[in-house]
Amino acid sequence: GSSATEAVKAHKGPCFAVVAGKDGGVISGGKDGMILFFDSNLKQQSAIDVGKQLSSNPVTFIVGASPAIRAIHAKEDTVVVGTMSSQIVEIIGSKVSLLLQGHAASGTFKGKPADYQGELWGLAVHPSRTQYATVSDDMSVRLWDVASRTVVA
Repeated sequence: GSSATEAVKAHKGPCFAVVAGKDGGVISGGKDGMILFFDSNLKQQSAIDVGKQLSSNPVTFIVGASPAIRAIHAKEDTVVVGTMSSQIVEIIGSKVSLLLQGHAASGTFKGKPADYQGELWGLAVHPSRTQYATVSDDMSVRLWDVASRTVVA
């Protein structure tokens, strides 16, 4: 059978997402809104409080929005995460930027979704285009263009 070789306490509550990081490391995201970066020995290297970063900018934060991390994608030095409140966030180094607010938002980004209908449950970044796909409890899969912040399919 299989067994874990090591377990470390990571988040203040459930951990919802994990992905392989650089050099055999691990990146995790939890209900606490934290993104944690671990090395290959599961020693925490850094942490980013996505909820705190977003709430510090009133233009990009919806009051009452949950910063719980539901999905993570990592490629080179860029990490893209999806939150329970359907925020798509890009992290480069320690800089956190909101790419989109609302999986179910129609039209372009205006700070609040026009027709939010569900929680984001998954996120995948296109390997060669500036696009990503999201899935939600609204029973849809959507393909987004990063530059225009609109649904393309």
